[in-house]
Amino acid sequence: MVSTKDFKTRTAFYNADNPSVEGVWSIALDIGYSAVKGYSVNRIFSYPSFIREAKLDSMLAENMKTSKDTIQYRDANLGIWDVGNRAIVLSSDGETYGSDNTLYSRDRYSQPMFLILARVGLAIGMTENKFATYNGEKIKLQTGLPIEYAKSDAPTLRAALSGRHEFDVRFGGSEEWKHFDFELKADDIGIMSQPVGSFWCSIYDSLGNPKRGANKFMSESSLIFDGGFGTLDVFAIKQLSVSSSFTYPECGMREVFKRTSEEIFQKYQYQIPIPFLQKYLDSGEIDILCPTDSNKLIDVLDPDSFRKEKVDFSTILERHSKEVFRLAMKKVLANTSNLADIQHFIITGGTGAAWSKWIHEALAPLSKNVIDAGGDESEKLSAIYNNVRGYYMSLIKTMQL
Repeated sequence: MVSTKDFKTRTAFYNADNPSVEGVWSIALDIGYSAVKGYSVNRIFSYPSFIREAKLDSMLAENMKTSKDTIQYRDANLGIWDVGNRAIVLSSDGETYGSDNTLYSRDRYSQPMFLILARVGLAIGMTENKFATYNGEKIKLQTGLPIEYAKSDAPTLRAALSGRHEFDVRFGGSEEWKHFDFELKADDIGIMSQPVGSFWCSIYDSLGNPKRGANKFMSESSLIFDGGFGTLDVFAIKQLSVSSSFTYPECGMREVFKRTSEEIFQKYQYQIPIPFLQKYLDSGEIDILCPTDSNKLIDVLDPDSFRKEKVDFSTILERHSKEVFRLAMKKVLANTSNLADIQHFIITGGTGAAWSKWIHEALAPLSKNVIDAGGDESEKLSAIYNNVRGYYMSLIKTMQL
């Protein structure tokens, strides 16, 4: 049985001495539907892609005690916002910020939510630590888009990220607000297809050096299986040229959560919006109200008419995860003639990691080289960082040419 904890989006901040280029402050961001992942000169980080306007008055919000996963944002126009896990925890199941277009569609680039998530990522990536301090260097940003939208959405994404950014952020347990005021030029923003980032991640180590066996990946045929929250992106590459690519919106973790949430409602009349399912993944349980007398309805004003019961939904989540996994594999195998011309099958992304065992088992009869993309084994980083790590390595290697 799977653990529901493995599906939870975590907040993490790691100090790191990443490769860099003199005179440039390099940052890579993967602003996903479930989480924002980042790499910079001195840090690796992630946090849930969710914000919530601070409900307390500004003075109280500004002086509120912070925890290690607290992230807060403020500026003169938008006010104060909770970001990431704090925003999810403080939200009730009956509320949400905006519509699905705000949270999960391509329309989000023009929304305040996207701007806040991106600015927080830039701020965390620019904050000093023992490895490096930002001193006014030119900022270069590398990010990415799903294959299907990489060309059409790149101008909109670049416009959303470029320009002057003035705001304050505090995170990681700090109670002090840190002020940021900088300009990010459109020419200094690189945008690539997301799975290309995974390919870069699979061939370069944490120091930016080619990994052992990298020549095989570059000269032979590989298929990148990039399972994300919003989409499954797949592309075949041979001798560094993309031969085919597919995007499947119905095969991401969002679809798994959607089906899980719908079944919980059908069985228990307990509605959990997709973003807030995160709140229950640590325990894998929800509290529901049951009538003390099966022949009578619950009267919420009469505590003797009902009782609370804990319901384990892990089997529901696992079943829907397997269903979407099978759908994904059927589509991939059908569109690649059962991987006839593929030698290496590279698994990446958070959803890919959750399905890794099943993928290895399913492809065993085909005798393919199935590998999990990532950095050095010593890094022990989650697969959610594969794309953004590849973005960062691509940025560094390109500047070093």
